[in-house]
Amino acid sequence: MAYDLHVVRSLHWIDAADSPITKSDVDSLIEADPELAWSDSDFIEMKDDNGAISAYYMIRWNGTPCFWWYKDQLACSGPDARQTAKLIRMATALNARVIGDDGERYELRWSLFGTEKIVRRSPGQYRGPASPR
Repeated sequence: MAYDLHVVRSLHWIDAADSPITKSDVDSLIEADPELAWSDSDFIEMKDDNGAISAYYMIRWNGTPCFWWYKDQLACSGPDARQTAKLIRMATALNARVIGDDGERYELRWSLFGTEKIVRRSPGQYRGPASPR
């Protein structure tokens, strides 16, 4: 089973419904970012609250389906470093954060050499208010 990263507005992805990222939020994000588009053919099937299985269309990044929106969050399964960095940028645009399946937080920082690097913080390393900023 792949490891997922979640874009949420809560401290843990399990609590995403407390402050959901709506489809309207994602539509606005996609409209503002020319690298992103809804796929018209790639989807994942997920169980709805009533137990029915529904298709959720994926989000293409530069033509490749990578991300999806499901109920209250964005997600990516088994992302590489480039996808993780894009997720972090998407989260910033949505006033959200990127959280892994185990509750760790992912952030972008600048290295001493002027390049971006992904920083992974365990849940105990980031305590504070529920706001991502």
